[in-house]
Amino acid sequence: MTIKLVSDRQYELTAIVPFTLADFGASGVAENAVELPSDAIVTGGDLVIDVAFDSVTTDAIAVGDTDSVARYVAAADAKVVASTAIVPTGIQLGAGKYVTLQWTGVGGGTTTGAGRVILKYIRQSRSNENQG
Repeated sequence: MTIKLVSDRQYELTAIVPFTLADFGASGVAENAVELPSDAIVTGGDLVIDVAFDSVTTDAIAVGDTDSVARYVAAADAKVVASTAIVPTGIQLGAGKYVTLQWTGVGGGTTTGAGRVILKYIRQSRSNENQG
């Protein structure tokens, strides 16, 4: 059997979702952040902390999905202004699934914190160009 050559090509799409401390209902609860179509394949991205969170002890943000709360970023330090790469890539979520953010603050007293998730993906059934 021969592998079928495919001449369709698609552009990478990017979802940029800003968030603040106020967007999280409670510490340790995953919130839906990005809804992807069922044929989307995650290709990369970043979790960016723009304003440091200020809990007394620790602040961490996990990036995951409906099936695994920390699939892409286990526990980025949200007390530091920084960027953390989203890995692994190549994962395709099914219909009705979301990329999620989970903030965990320990020690109380949190009053500030903001950032954004930048999620890059392709759509398997999409064709933007044809090189054939």
